[in-house]
Amino acid sequence: MKTLVKRSVKRVQKNSSPKLIKNKLFPIVAIGASAGGLEAYSTILKNLPSNTGMSFVIIQHLDPVHKSFLNEIVSRETDMKVNDIKSGMLPLPDNVYIIQPNSTVTFIKGKFRCVPRSKLMHKPINLFMSSLAKDTTHNVIGIILSGADADGVIGMKDIKSSGGITFAQDKATSKFTEMPERSISEGIIDFICTPQAIAKKIIGISRRSNLINVKKGDELISDDTEELAKIFKLIHSNNGIDFQFYKPTSIRRRLLRRMESHKISSLKEYLKYLKIHSEELDSLCSDILIGVTSFFRDPAMYESLKKKVFPEIFLNKDLTSPVRIWVSGCSSGQEAYSMAIAILEYQEKIRSKHAVQIFSTDLSENGIKKPVQESSHRILKMMYLLKGFGNILRSIMKFIGYTKRSEACASLRNRISFMTRHFQKLT
Repeated sequence: MKTLVKRSVKRVQKNSSPKLIKNKLFPIVAIGASAGGLEAYSTILKNLPSNTGMSFVIIQHLDPVHKSFLNEIVSRETDMKVNDIKSGMLPLPDNVYIIQPNSTVTFIKGKFRCVPRSKLMHKPINLFMSSLAKDTTHNVIGIILSGADADGVIGMKDIKSSGGITFAQDKATSKFTEMPERSISEGIIDFICTPQAIAKKIIGISRRSNLINVKKGDELISDDTEELAKIFKLIHSNNGIDFQFYKPTSIRRRLLRRMESHKISSLKEYLKYLKIHSEELDSLCSDILIGVTSFFRDPAMYESLKKKVFPEIFLNKDLTSPVRIWVSGCSSGQEAYSMAIAILEYQEKIRSKHAVQIFSTDLSENGIKKPVQESSHRILKMMYLLKGFGNILRSIMKFIGYTKRSEACASLRNRISFMTRHFQKLT
């Protein structure tokens, strides 16, 4: 009898992991850290049990030429198996994976991909988190910890916009605050916590399968749920935005995330909470309106504008009449600046001196305020991440007549008016 019981137990243990891998629903927790981050993620792992059913990936800024001892250090803090990431490796639940020196890691079709790090702009946290957010084989949790760098902001935004859950280390416990603070300032963080509190939250999430199991979440919030229609009506009445035709999957994920933040397990209970707490309607609305944007996000579109649309606009255009362009859904401004650059490039090509006015709007009033507050220097720094932007800027400087890059960038900025959805001017 004892032999039979032992065999049965072994069979269950042996089959449990393949089942999880087959349905591909177990979450991957991406942890980004730089200076001061070792202590933070060591604390997180120390406070986690070895059976959360999650996979943990640590992307730490490392010296490219020196051997890393992270595996040995982290192994002392957790009972989970700690692995060095290798290309082609499949993640397993209840395992920890660590980036290697001189390596850039991405996640494609459910597997890790490793290539030598770039000699130019090395942003390993952004690259891994963004690729993980785009992959559809796992649910994702993003954690950004101590670091004196801006790395992680884009990756965390991608995780948030794909329906993942985001954490940032609080200022009081971060040895270097720039990395977590930059993500917090973007409004893309669900929970701002100490490392111990992050561990506690992760344990709670692992026990509430609705939040990490997409199928169960779909059952909890179906498209024809009466409570869902009432929530849409509340948002429309309070915030003036109608979300009933918004992507159902995105709506469900954001609702589940808000419910988790208040430890609410049913949509009916959450509806009652919304009726009592009007500020939660604002938080839910902001969550749904997370902007996904980048400079020249759709290159083919800009090429088409320069070949087909701009020639029509400038054909026989009176010099006294300005060219006016409306960029709707501009998020945090990158698409508006892309439009300004594209039209300036075209103007240089045809030697046009027409005045150009670009009106940019977005549903999210918090989002639209960000580009208004950015300095020309900060915008210039962001644009330099663009491949070939240096050549574009030199061309623009020559055409406009400026000798300083900051002046040329300010000229681009002055062409754009950022406005709320009610067309109230912010600049």
